[in-house]
Amino acid sequence: MLDGSPCQSFSIAGARGGFEDARGTLFYEYARLVKEIQPKVFIYENVYGVLTHDKGNTWKVMQNIFNKLGYFYKWSILDARNYGIPQGRRRLFVVGFKSKKDYEKFEFPKPIKLKLTMQDLLLENAKEGSVQFKNGELKVLSKEGQKTNEKLFLSQKLIDYILCPGTKNFYHDDAEIDLPVARALLSTMGNTHRASVNNYVTTNGRIRALDPRETHRLMGFPDDYKIVVSKAQAYKQSGNSIVVSVLKHILDSIYGG
Repeated sequence: MLDGSPCQSFSIAGARGGFEDARGTLFYEYARLVKEIQPKVFIYENVYGVLTHDKGNTWKVMQNIFNKLGYFYKWSILDARNYGIPQGRRRLFVVGFKSKKDYEKFEFPKPIKLKLTMQDLLLENAKEGSVQFKNGELKVLSKEGQKTNEKLFLSQKLIDYILCPGTKNFYHDDAEIDLPVARALLSTMGNTHRASVNNYVTTNGRIRALDPRETHRLMGFPDDYKIVVSKAQAYKQSGNSIVVSVLKHILDSIYGG
């Protein structure tokens, strides 16, 4: 059983309402489902900020609930960049087992060498259809590119805004673009955020936002995954999603790959 509860309540980037936020209380619904379904294995995912929220008390509550479910479990913080995806995205994973024997055999997957950059996954360097899963890894099968949607390019006014380090109340002196490893993708990346928190790239000398297909690639989705929602919803989907490649490595560790 794989699931998670909404991360916004615990995210370091948000208000961190925790269990006082209605979304945060959905963790209890996840635990209820585990108790009712009694799967042999469960995987729970959330932002790593859960560990420090409310001075660690939130994580203590979660651990107590996991203990009461009658499962043996292990937890770890895994970063997408250590599992084949060029995105700095750290997430908490909890893997629980009904069987103590299965629990004792399980180890979280070891990091692998990162072979891709964000630039490898841009449409001008790999046209749609060329990014696929091969031998358990996301790979670019062809370096033939395609034209980028003109609507993704920023006006000079927006460029001046995104490259601004901010104000004294919200200041980040790292407004870099064209990063080889993307910053963590946001569910709100369809809006225009500063480059210190969002990802922008240069195409033919012009600065642009990422295409929804590129954001899905950066979450580990191959191109045969069909995006059937609006552009705005596609950004939300990828920003809220689990990284496919990280999950695959966890499942290989559980089931022996």
